[in-house]
Amino acid sequence: MFTPGKHTLETIDSRLSAWDDPERCRLLIKSFPGLFLLTDTNCDIVMSNQPIDDPPLSTAIGHRLESIVSPAHRDAIVDASQAALERGEICQLDVQIGTSAHAPWYRTVLFAVSENGVVGGVAVAGVDITSLKTAEEQRRASENRYRMLAECSSDVIVRCGVESTIHYASPVCASVMGYSQAEMAGRGLLDFVHSEDLAIAQEVFNGLHDGDKACRSEFRLRHRDGHSVFIELTGRRIQPGGSRPPEYICSLRDISRRLATVLAHRQSEERYRSMIQSSPMGMHLYEVDDQDRLILIDANPAADSILGICHRELVGRTLEEAFPPLKDTEIPDRYRRAALHGERFDSDRVEYAESQVRGVFDVHAFQSGPRRVTVLFLDVTDRYLAGEAIRESECKFREIAELLPIGVYECDASGQLVYVNKRLMDYFGVTAEDLNVGMGILDIFSAEDRSRAGTNLRRLLAGGRIGRNEYLVQRKDGTKFPARFHSTPIIRNDTVCGVRGVLQDITLDKQREQESLRAQKLESVGLLAGGIAHDFNNLLTGILGNVVLAAQDFPDHDERAKLLKCAEQAIERARTLTSQLLTFSAGGEPIRRQTDVRSLLNNAISHAARGTGIHVEVGALPETIPRIAVDPVQIGQVIHNLVRNARDAMPDGGSVKVSVGTETNASGTPVVTIAIRDSGPGIDSEVLPHIFDPYFTTRDGQLGLGLAAAYSIVKKHDGSISVTSDPGAGTVFTIELPAESPVSPGVRATPSRTADQIARRVLVMDDEDIIRDLARRILSRHGWQVVCVSDGQAAINRFIEARDGQEPFDVVVLDLTVPGGMGGKDTIVRLRELDPGVRAIVCSGYSNDPVLASYDRHGFVGIVAKPYRPDELVRAVHNALELGPETPATRKVD
Repeated sequence: MFTPGKHTLETIDSRLSAWDDPERCRLLIKSFPGLFLLTDTNCDIVMSNQPIDDPPLSTAIGHRLESIVSPAHRDAIVDASQAALERGEICQLDVQIGTSAHAPWYRTVLFAVSENGVVGGVAVAGVDITSLKTAEEQRRASENRYRMLAECSSDVIVRCGVESTIHYASPVCASVMGYSQAEMAGRGLLDFVHSEDLAIAQEVFNGLHDGDKACRSEFRLRHRDGHSVFIELTGRRIQPGGSRPPEYICSLRDISRRLATVLAHRQSEERYRSMIQSSPMGMHLYEVDDQDRLILIDANPAADSILGICHRELVGRTLEEAFPPLKDTEIPDRYRRAALHGERFDSDRVEYAESQVRGVFDVHAFQSGPRRVTVLFLDVTDRYLAGEAIRESECKFREIAELLPIGVYECDASGQLVYVNKRLMDYFGVTAEDLNVGMGILDIFSAEDRSRAGTNLRRLLAGGRIGRNEYLVQRKDGTKFPARFHSTPIIRNDTVCGVRGVLQDITLDKQREQESLRAQKLESVGLLAGGIAHDFNNLLTGILGNVVLAAQDFPDHDERAKLLKCAEQAIERARTLTSQLLTFSAGGEPIRRQTDVRSLLNNAISHAARGTGIHVEVGALPETIPRIAVDPVQIGQVIHNLVRNARDAMPDGGSVKVSVGTETNASGTPVVTIAIRDSGPGIDSEVLPHIFDPYFTTRDGQLGLGLAAAYSIVKKHDGSISVTSDPGAGTVFTIELPAESPVSPGVRATPSRTADQIARRVLVMDDEDIIRDLARRILSRHGWQVVCVSDGQAAINRFIEARDGQEPFDVVVLDLTVPGGMGGKDTIVRLRELDPGVRAIVCSGYSNDPVLASYDRHGFVGIVAKPYRPDELVRAVHNALELGPETPATRKVD
């Protein structure tokens, strides 16, 4: 029996009877590059050729065998020791030598040591396989990374074969295509393509098959419920290792919504698995003869197991004879120098290939006696292949990440970025050099969100999960944008070593949310405006008309005329307020006509800037500016409101510059742009998103309707209005209006008579007494005969009576909306049946129908909007009287 701690190498030489040459055995054990332990029958360690890399166990001698291994492996090594002692078995185990979590791994062989046929203990020989275990962990981590990418992606990630047979589809296929992963697996991707787009899809796959570059195309897939899904396919051919056929990695993005909106979200997963086989360390012993030839003189059983040959057939041969492929390599010379000069040779990659032996080997050669060299080798072919698989897998991960239309990143446990894809670099305007100098993940967050992002990062590094979050992030140039993050911790060996995730720019999503909210607010204001517009404008019509008529009865210098003039100005302000309210209503489309931009700007700007301390400058206009189809009154009001807003922002004076240009917008429509830039203090970032909201204002005594009205008017003209502002650098409002030809009124015949040559009989229909009386007084003052009625049916009856009495009406003025009775829209239809050439003017303060914007399509020849001034009604009737007779062929009526 061995007594722990009392046996030197010399005292146990006689006990190593299993070897023919004890001296050689002693030297081999001492020079063994791995770990070699010897125990007594109680499994107490009596000998160790090297210290244990574990501070509490600086020496293994005197400890029990199971006490120096990881707690998880103690039962296994006890069982193996008993099997060796009691049954003479040779056992192989992979164990961690040491008690810490990061103790090195060894592949060990346990066997009994006998003396004169009596078992005296257990020998343990082990080789360090920590790197092999690390390679396995890296492979698993890499696969988890691909799985996370695919499962986080909003795109369908498909891996398929050369015949488009689907090997894998990511889980999002259920929401995009209606099929589960199991239902898609094994079917051809082309089976899901819409029949009309099959040729396009087939051409894409032909391109993938014939080239190594990524291919991109758009076509339709059939959803499970039968409808078509427009997708954008981005694919690339990949070549797996070995003789496996090529595969395709395809990213399928649902762009059905993108055709109407813009966005978004994506990622992929690949599964590549490999099994790493291992084997114990082999040993060859060479001796240099008198002719400096290396002669194989011995080998251990492990060497035969590794190489698959019996060393007895090779003993006595030279190195080159035993292993011919080594003849023209550096190996013979290095072995010879080790044997003769003691120069150790170590290589973790020696490739060998012949008919019987093939592989990659970890080789160590050292002098083991005079003119002798011992060669220890381990078949690391599996480790080598595993490393290649990791590199290949990492390459595929990078390829997939670069294909994704979202940002992908990884950071270590300190928060330093270790990988980002090109899309993320584009998002933030950073380069690879920025990453090399140490860029942290928190550097991309804006100051207002950095604290919250740091808290969530610490939660992730602690192993927590936070799901999706939205933050305000900052580009390298200082500009900011909102982004949606999805992050998860990176866990290796049960330890969080970093964070990986994806992020997407959601600027357009936020803009759509603001647009939707603003539209809802405008709709609510529209309901209010629509409810009061008609009655309020009727009242203003009666008040304004009578005040103007009364003022005409006094000389200009009369005090009463001055008072009436002040009242008229106050009514005009109320008229403007009503006009602003009406821009929010559900009806009331703009009355468009072809308008010259120059004239429009001059009229609106001169009125808005009058009496102020600001300087308004219109920049040099292009030589040719397309005319625009707009309501000049409404668009003039928009420009007026914007200039007035700039004036209010610069109470101490300043400048406003107006510029005009032409361009083509994102949808391909030619537009005229009008930019109004002021030199004021700018708008705070907190206020900027709300400036177009109804009733929002930062100035005391203001209603907050000016910019909201401008927004509503431009939208009703199929245009857009936007604002940019930096505090201290002024504000720029930009209007885009379609440069389209307006709908032309119907072609009329040449005037056949003037207003002075015809009978002046006018029929007025309005449900308000005050307006009927006002119209009678206004028109009577100009010599016209006026008949007033309260609804459409009465107007038809009086029209028939006048016609039958040979005193027909020359002009009919019809109120569009009559509560509880027939309004102007229905009345004109009946009148045209009675007289296709009737000349009718539509009059209204509000309508849900777009009649005012296209009055000629409904049979009217003119329009007068309430509240109107007397001269506006007279002008409308006069213009109608100047028109010649019309026929159905010359008037366009819907």
